[in-house]
Amino acid sequence: MSQLAQTRPRSIAEIIDASFGFYRARFGDLLVISALLIVPPVLLAPLAPDWLSFLIMLAGNLMYLAGQGAIAILVAAAIERNESITAGEVFRRLGRRAGTVILVSIASALMMMIGFVFFIVPAFIALAWTAAAVPAAAIEGLPAGAAITRSRELARGRIGHILVTMLLVWLILAALGFGFLIVFTILLTRRDDEDAGGFNWSGVLVAVAVFAGLVWAILRTASLSVAAPAIEALTVKRIGQVLMTDYIWPLQCVGLLLTAALIGALVLVMEEKR
Repeated sequence: MSQLAQTRPRSIAEIIDASFGFYRARFGDLLVISALLIVPPVLLAPLAPDWLSFLIMLAGNLMYLAGQGAIAILVAAAIERNESITAGEVFRRLGRRAGTVILVSIASALMMMIGFVFFIVPAFIALAWTAAAVPAAAIEGLPAGAAITRSRELARGRIGHILVTMLLVWLILAALGFGFLIVFTILLTRRDDEDAGGFNWSGVLVAVAVFAGLVWAILRTASLSVAAPAIEALTVKRIGQVLMTDYIWPLQCVGLLLTAALIGALVLVMEEKR
């Protein structure tokens, strides 16, 4: 049995704080595991015939489901034993459990779909019940049915806590995704009367340099402890105080960069005055 299940339940603030800390500390490992599972199908599908492309994308979706189990093993090794394992070791430990992880993911999705048919509310209950099913199958090596049962036992009495945490995480991801979507949608919009020019190699070099700088900064950042610190309850007032005191300069810099990016994108697609 995994020792993670024996720890005290963490608050929403502790979960999100530990998650960001883990991403910063293990960014390279997460990137390698994700790339090994996601990139090959994405590259092969456009080059294959239609019938084979469908099979490749189907295999890619199954590999994505198995990747959740691989990441769960990486997280468990880091938190339980403070152990940094390679991508090869992660996949070795996953081994035959990958099939069970895929089966659990599909079963969880079917339970939520059936729940939506029956007045929606059961779907959210099924979501909370199966939230830890994939980690249970990957880390503890339980069969599909036992993994779902184990997840339901862990969720008993904490359904509201689980759903609120997942909702907050989804809102954070949606906000980040929406911001990037606005910028890239505007940048990729071209005017009909624009003359086709040569390939902008300078833009590619700048983009590669910025990406390399971000990866270097993330990898050079000192690893953060993923243990849950003793912190006060997270409230809107507390967030405002921290943003306006400890993080005032990062907040201003991020706001300035986003504003400059949006203005620059608008200028690039602005119609010329006739």
